[in-house]
Amino acid sequence: MRLTPVRHVAQRELAVGMASRVFRISTVILILAVLAAVVIPKLTAHRSARVVVDLAIPGHTSINREIQSAAALTKLQVIIHRARTPMAANLALRRGQVAIAVEPNAIVVGHNTSNSATLELAHTLAAELGFARFAAHLPPHERPLLALARPLDVRVLGGHASDSAEIAVGLAAIILIYSLLSTYGYRIAGGVSEEKTSRIVEVLLARIDASELLVGKVLGIGLLSLVQILMMLIAYVLAASLVGAPIPLGHSFSMILVTLASFLVGYAFYATLFAAAGALVVRSQDVYAISLPVQIPIIVGYIVGFQCLLGSPNLFDRILGYIPLTSPVLLPALVASGTFSFLDVVIALVICAVGAVGAMRVASALYRTSILWTGTRPPIRVLLSSRSQGAANRI
Repeated sequence: MRLTPVRHVAQRELAVGMASRVFRISTVILILAVLAAVVIPKLTAHRSARVVVDLAIPGHTSINREIQSAAALTKLQVIIHRARTPMAANLALRRGQVAIAVEPNAIVVGHNTSNSATLELAHTLAAELGFARFAAHLPPHERPLLALARPLDVRVLGGHASDSAEIAVGLAAIILIYSLLSTYGYRIAGGVSEEKTSRIVEVLLARIDASELLVGKVLGIGLLSLVQILMMLIAYVLAASLVGAPIPLGHSFSMILVTLASFLVGYAFYATLFAAAGALVVRSQDVYAISLPVQIPIIVGYIVGFQCLLGSPNLFDRILGYIPLTSPVLLPALVASGTFSFLDVVIALVICAVGAVGAMRVASALYRTSILWTGTRPPIRVLLSSRSQGAANRI
């Protein structure tokens, strides 16, 4: 496979895609959705919270100062109530009488009172206390080491292992991956079918190989999707900075990395399958019907992902998390719900990457056979023979 034709095809797809009206409109809609997700919670958040501080913590007077500092940063009205014992603080949280409890090494948010305001206050207070405790043990000449200060842990009492903010990130992740895979998958299938029915592909294949055309098309549209994701991230960071919303760090940042990795391997897996489906099309109107079998596993992963985040994941959900057909959409939900560990994520991504290589080989053989087949759809016998012949040529 020559790289120069692949690069030219990818550049063509990227330029045509960015100039299209569909890309501009969809980008504006996604950016508006991101802005709404950042601004609306800040506008509707309750600007008051009660904080309980356990008197068993040494130096509780200085903790008052840190709480007030965190309240000023988050612009919240905070009422400090002192619990007599740690058990009393825990009981007040469970009854919903207070929103946050400060423990020696953690900030605990009540499950019944957790919302964007209290979670923001909890994370800010965790950072303030972590910084203050680290600074208290440093001599003056080691002040530059303050950059290494770590915030205290933040957890939700009586909830899942992940907090509601991480569940929200998981929901946004599976919606985003489902939308992008579906949108750009159908874009690939539609582009291939249009080139086939208009006979443009015959001109292209006179100069380059079918596999070079396929890889270039997949890479170009893939870069187009990454441009759209980058614009959404920039919009989020700018909006969060303007309204004072917290930018995801820690577990939420790792969720973003899992989402990006899941999309990349998922796109690599599904893009060539959508291209092969587009090559099977006889009429342009049949693109949706031909692509539907490729779309069904994405829908299944989307539905199961919602079930994992809003319910209790089971063994069947874990199994689907390792299957390349469903794992790209389902993986962020399994991570956000605390079902998958770091090792599980790595194994699932490796399996999906290997599956993407296999899917690319199968789809490439189907594409090469079907793209010039006009009039009727290629028989199953011809498609199977092309697959075996492609394998023999590689050997």
